[in-house]
Amino acid sequence: MRPAGAVARGETELIVNADDLGKNAEVNAAVAALAEAGLVTSATILANAPAFEQAVAVMSKLRRCSIGVHLNNTEFAPLTRSAALRPMLDSRGCFRDPFSIALPSPALLDALYREWSAQIRRVCRAGIRPTHLDSHNHVHARPVLYPVIRRLQREFGIDKVRRGKNLYAPVGAYTRGVLVWRRLCHAALLAGTASVTTAGFTDLPAFCRLWERLGACPSVEIMVHPGHPGYRSDEAVLRSDHWRGIAAHFRLINYRQLGAAPIAAELDERPACPAISNPR
Repeated sequence: MRPAGAVARGETELIVNADDLGKNAEVNAAVAALAEAGLVTSATILANAPAFEQAVAVMSKLRRCSIGVHLNNTEFAPLTRSAALRPMLDSRGCFRDPFSIALPSPALLDALYREWSAQIRRVCRAGIRPTHLDSHNHVHARPVLYPVIRRLQREFGIDKVRRGKNLYAPVGAYTRGVLVWRRLCHAALLAGTASVTTAGFTDLPAFCRLWERLGACPSVEIMVHPGHPGYRSDEAVLRSDHWRGIAAHFRLINYRQLGAAPIAAELDERPACPAISNPR
């Protein structure tokens, strides 16, 4: 287990990741505009979402923005057709939110692996080499699904994965309990793997409240939702002078650069996806 990129105090690496790319045209346009302005450095794409192909076309010109896969089993129709997925589907055949199955059967876990494999494979076939994995509604952070995540990482050679949220503001008694649980979960997620994560993960409002107290935290990922009606403030904050002043204290990177020395060429090239084997 290793948080990536240990750096000196005052040189914290910062990834601003836009979730839900591909959800709809509004989200795609908002993410692309922020990426072009250098205000978003990374994004994760929903491979089974309605505006996936448009997202690929829009983001193909923005090579400085890394692209990961936003694994999804809580919205839209699955890419695969398996009877084992039925407990997660509604009457229309779409994924239900929330994912509330406490103990998925082995058959359901295998079906979910095959679905998420299909989602990753669709991203690769669109010409994108995924830099990292996270998930819609943070389902990948549930310990019961860790074996599926590890299997996907091995299958597709994706070593970078989003950690569970561990930076809160303010921190109260309840939050301290959550943090203990999240630390245990994080250790379990990465145990016995070569996975790379940021040292911290949070949302934009929390980061704006706690950034001066980060100390020597080597790297942080901030999650944002451009174009989403429930997160209008994210885009406004990122375009503000206040945020520009905060961001000046950090080194903005993308997920390709996490855990590696900066290489100028990788800012301009997104390599093609390697050959992908069939799911086992």
